[in-house]
Amino acid sequence: MNHPITIVVLVDANRKTRNVALGKELASGGAGTVYQVTGEPATVVKLYHSETLRQVGKEYADKIFCLLQNVPSLPSSAAGIIQLSWPFAMARDVSGNFVGFAMPTLDFNKTESLECILVPKMAGQKSLRSDLGARITVAANLAGVVSAIHDKGHRIVDLKPVNLRLYRQELYVAVLDCDGFHVNMPGRAFSAPQT
Repeated sequence: MNHPITIVVLVDANRKTRNVALGKELASGGAGTVYQVTGEPATVVKLYHSETLRQVGKEYADKIFCLLQNVPSLPSSAAGIIQLSWPFAMARDVSGNFVGFAMPTLDFNKTESLECILVPKMAGQKSLRSDLGARITVAANLAGVVSAIHDKGHRIVDLKPVNLRLYRQELYVAVLDCDGFHVNMPGRAFSAPQT
């Protein structure tokens, strides 16, 4: 699906702005579509579908701003490992309307669906370690990320293998769809649409 927006203004937690050009569509889901950012391989932008913006755009804008202010402190990981597809900037069109958010790019070439390590046959086909030690390491790494999210008062409501990516070599886990979490901050809570 082609989105009519080609340039977005990114607004970070400190309200600094910069314009970026959207490139190729990478994925699309129920709420929005994810695009590459031209010339910035470490950044992608999720644009919410127009229907989503009509129905809950103000709530999503407030929720993304809350996510920018309440980033979990993750356990240390290897350099270049993205463990959360957490928003780092709001995306606005050139007229200033909220349209989505920017997040770090997760390298799908270095990761597999978490399901692959859970099914021995799939693990073998992908040349993944699936011994007990590897599974315990993956479980501990996932527990660390979930704990960091919960420490901020947020709740994952859609924890399933399709929203979890496993780094093949390092056995770290990345959590996707962070904008779908139940988000808490002092005096305000944002529901999770998946519930």
